[in-house]
Amino acid sequence: MRPTITIDPGFEGTGWAFWPDLDFDMVPEATGVCRTKAADAGLHWGTRAFIISEQIAEVLRDVGALAPKPGAFYLELPQVFSGSAVSHAAATKGDLFTLAALCGILAREAWGFGWTPVFMSPVEWKGQLNKKALGLRIARVITDRIYRNHEADAVGMGLYLAGRL
Repeated sequence: MRPTITIDPGFEGTGWAFWPDLDFDMVPEATGVCRTKAADAGLHWGTRAFIISEQIAEVLRDVGALAPKPGAFYLELPQVFSGSAVSHAAATKGDLFTLAALCGILAREAWGFGWTPVFMSPVEWKGQLNKKALGLRIARVITDRIYRNHEADAVGMGLYLAGRL
């Protein structure tokens, strides 16, 4: 058994997918997106990170009932892409640093529930795939469901780890 949770962290939405046994499950048992409310947008990033962390704790409690034991908790780390003006602007504003802090906060939450945090970069699991290409690859494997944005990235990470992306 290889229980796995994959996480695409973000302040706009943190996608997650739970796989009871990544070696045998073709589709995740549960998926979702943790979000702060629109009214929370003006709050300090640390407060918003705490809100997302509390939602991930809820997910960990829920999947704890489905998993015989905690397993790996994969998080996508932020990365600066050399050819991307958007990526450089995010780094300059400090957004990548706050996102990296969110990753650490979520990893600590997972560790507290007995899960083992594992970090991976976007290039490591999806290379240069854009959202549309990733969605098409997921649809080839999981034909009866549609995943959007952050949730799709979390599902894509799990498929990559299982060797099916």
